Order: sequence, then C-alpha cells, then structure tokens
Amino acid sequence: MLSYLLEGDHLRVRAARGAQSAEGRIEWVLGAGDQGLTPLVRFGADWLEHRISYYPKQDRFDLTLGHLPGPSKSAKAALGVVQPEGTRNACLGCHGGSPPGLSCRTCHANASLHISENAHPGKPSPLCVECHRLTGPDDALAVRFQPLRLVKSKCFSTGKIVCANCHPAHRDAVRNNPAFYRAQCAACHSTPHAREERDCLPCHMPKSTPAPYLTFTDHYIRVPGR
Repeated sequence: MLSYLLEGDHLRVRAARGAQSAEGRIEWVLGAGDQGLTPLVRFGADWLEHRISYYPKQDRFDLTLGHLPGPSKSAKAALGVVQPEGTRNACLGCHGGSPPGLSCRTCHANASLHISENAHPGKPSPLCVECHRLTGPDDALAVRFQPLRLVKSKCFSTGKIVCANCHPAHRDAVRNNPAFYRAQCAACHSTPHAREERDCLPCHMPKSTPAPYLTFTDHYIRVPGR
C-alpha cells in the first residue's frame, strides 16, 4: 500500500508491504505532461522511478510503463525501480536544473561564450537521439523513441529529412494542425496525391498505442501495407 504526505514543497511517499515499510521523497516529476507524468523518488542514496504515474488524458494514476504488475517483492520495490546514475543524469539533464528543462547549453556546448562574448554558439549536438533511442527499432515500444523509427524510413535514408524539418529546435511541437505537416510532405512529394487537401499522417505515419493510456505517432514513414 502506498500513502502520500505533503511536506513543504515536496511529497513524501510511504510503502507498506506486510511488516516492511519504506519511505522516500518525491523530488522531481518527469514528463512533458501530455502523455504521462512519472515521479522520481529519493530513497537514501538511491533515485527510484516511481511505480505509479499520472496519465493526463485519462485523468488517472496507474502503473508506470515498464514496471511489473502484481505485488512488489519488497517495500522499497513498491516505491519504484532504482535508476542507474547514467540514466538518472540523462533524465535530469533535461528535466532538472534551475529552471527545469532544456537550455541553450543543452544543445550548444559553448553557449556561455556566445552569451558573454557574442561568439557564435556553434552547431547543435544531435540531442533528439540522445534521449529518444532507448530500445531497438523493431521493439513494440520503439514507437516512443521517434528517431529509431524515422531511420527506417526511405525519406530519411535518402537524406530528404531530419527531425528538425518538422520539429524546429526553438519551438514546441506543432499539434492538431494537419496542414503544417502536409506542407512538409508536399515540399518533397509533388504528386497530385500529395497535394490533396487532406492529412497525410493517418496513412503514412499512423498512431500506435503500445501500452494502456499511451498513444504515439509512428515516425516510420511508409506506404500502408509495404
């Protein structure tokens, strides 16, 4: 059983498993807030990905993706799964800091010089792939990691597109605007079919639901049935 207690600006979470108990403090909540929000629990020297996440579209709490259902083996396991230092640092690299989130330095290594001396910030690093590549391209959950699916596409292998074609670095992803993405497709595909006033994505980049409560656009661009 899990119970929560507000302590200043943080929540303490306590897990009881028979005669055992374990208690930690929620210090961060990871996620953009569109698909899911997952707490990160500090437990002694360990950081745990919390067993329970919040899914905004369904307005409900449920098991975090990747965690095993059923009773936990211990009270600590009921709090969550220990995250290795490298994984934790990768998560907090974007979701940590003050203020939280990405900054100029995340993509431009010498951004400090640019700010202080008006030097050119240099080319950005391939940040998209750093976080969006955590599984194999044919794994059922790979749809979550868009570059892994994109590299399977002929559009990518022929050098026609990269992530930034549809997702410019300095703006949020465009949502619910089929005309915006149709224009990106029509920039290369000049056939009459491509110029039709309809949404390209449902056929060529269909949505996929690899787990309960989570739906993603599959970035493997292809002709249906091929």
